Amino acid sequence: MTDDKNQSKEDDTVDIWNVPKIDVHVHIGKDKDDEDKNHPSKLYKDMKEYNIRKAVIFPFNTGPKDGFKDANNTIHRLVKKYDPLIGFSRIDPNHPAWEKEMERAIDLDMKGLKLHPYAQYFECDEIDFIYEKATELNLPILIHSAHKEGKYIDQLKDILPSFTNIPIILAHAGITEQSDAIKMANEQDNIYMDLSINKKHRVEVLSLMVEDDKMMFGSDTPYGGVKKTLHRMDVEWRSEETIKKVFYKNAKKVLNI
Repeated sequence: MTDDKNQSKEDDTVDIWNVPKIDVHVHIGKDKDDEDKNHPSKLYKDMKEYNIRKAVIFPFNTGPKDGFKDANNTIHRLVKKYDPLIGFSRIDPNHPAWEKEMERAIDLDMKGLKLHPYAQYFECDEIDFIYEKATELNLPILIHSAHKEGKYIDQLKDILPSFTNIPIILAHAGITEQSDAIKMANEQDNIYMDLSINKKHRVEVLSLMVEDDKMMFGSDTPYGGVKKTLHRMDVEWRSEETIKKVFYKNAKKVLNI
């Protein structure tokens, strides 16, 4: 795995397939059916092939009702074992131990939190306590924002203006409610978006309409996959510097890595 000290040699490469990358959206471990869906060995293969320097990993929607405690422990062990991996704790706002699990994220050396309103059955505008605690702990949030009727983006645009002191990444950039997601990211300094699962025509719109500093590469592996995502992101980007920001620099800055 290539590390940052070798980056200067490769920074002149601006083709999206070869430019250094940080993948901010990777599921790893076992799903709720207890099947191993994504193993570090497979992840490492993709990272080597596509010049992914770092990958943000977090649990699948696991079966045990322990508020993701065991799954987050697994993420911690993987991060300790595999240096290029960055851990995010997954949080269930409905679980009675949500606060303890958020505090444990610090003890586990996690760099942020993953939230999924559809999988954990919560409304994005009814979890003020999560945003407040994340602000207290200074933990960035990656939150699922895709909904075919735009429900989550509608909720987020109402609640997030009250929380401006931590980075909040809109996973999937809103997809169907793209215009509202774009407006949020461009107008609020702490809001960013990962472009995973967006089809090529949507990426083209994002590349034209979103500020360079607000977009990040995410594959949503294994659901999206690196190769498929790169095909969809192979568009006419604004500049070579834009490519470097979207695929590497923005995530490096936001995650402080």
